[in-house]
Amino acid sequence: MRWTHHDFGAISPGVFIPLAEETGVIIEYGPRALRQAAAQYAEWCDQGLHLPRISVNLSPGQLMDAQLVETVAELIKKHLLAAGELKLEITGSAIISSPELAQAGMEGIRKLGVEFAIDDFGTGHSTLSNLGTFPFSRLKIDQSFTRRLQHSKASRVIVNLCIELAHGLGMDVVAEGVEEA
Repeated sequence: MRWTHHDFGAISPGVFIPLAEETGVIIEYGPRALRQAAAQYAEWCDQGLHLPRISVNLSPGQLMDAQLVETVAELIKKHLLAAGELKLEITGSAIISSPELAQAGMEGIRKLGVEFAIDDFGTGHSTLSNLGTFPFSRLKIDQSFTRRLQHSKASRVIVNLCIELAHGLGMDVVAEGVEEA
């Protein structure tokens, strides 16, 4: 999601998403973003542009929504998405408040052929126990580590360990924030 304000210009999702979560309007935004992403992906495929997948971030509130499995199933059917074409990204904080509910929702969605990525790994509430408990297929290393790779030995060690960890668990790895070779 992006927001372009008529006076302030482009406003980062890092600014408005926490506010949307705090006020509860993220519950309205989340399904709309999911629908728009699936529709755009289907449109690109219809135009001959076949991308391997589309990834959509889920908010903690969205993950706890009892209608999420049904919403995702409807989108898959409507846009003829094949298994693996939709990947949902969640942060560790999304599962911290109600792990059992999160687990049930994720398992229901995974049965539809949708994969999950743990986003912003290494920050916030991401824990190693989440990697072995929840059905993640991708680990996304937070950009705070990748942006310091050239200047911080600690960041290099952390990133290397995250890569080894993910590969050892059979996961793909994405390093966020890579801007240079």
